[in-house]
Amino acid sequence: MRPDDDRGRSGLLLAMAEQWLGAWRLTAALTWTSAASLVQLSDPQRLRREWSANLTGLVDRSLRSPEFLRLMACNLRAMADLAQFNSALRPR
Repeated sequence: MRPDDDRGRSGLLLAMAEQWLGAWRLTAALTWTSAASLVQLSDPQRLRREWSANLTGLVDRSLRSPEFLRLMACNLRAMADLAQFNSALRPR
């Protein structure tokens, strides 16, 4: 860029101003409610309790799901069949 090139300077200034305005637009989009939520998330104890409660609920729903129960029934059947097969092969 030449020193006397005003278009290059104005383009650079416009790019910087756009970044600055973008940050202000993002700040304006954050309402006080979302800011309060972010502050609450900064409390590690509260975050840990929320995470633990959500994880407990997820595991509980997963373990009670029909798919999981069918998988466990299939697994138990396979283990019982394998034990029966092994006992039949053992010399007495």
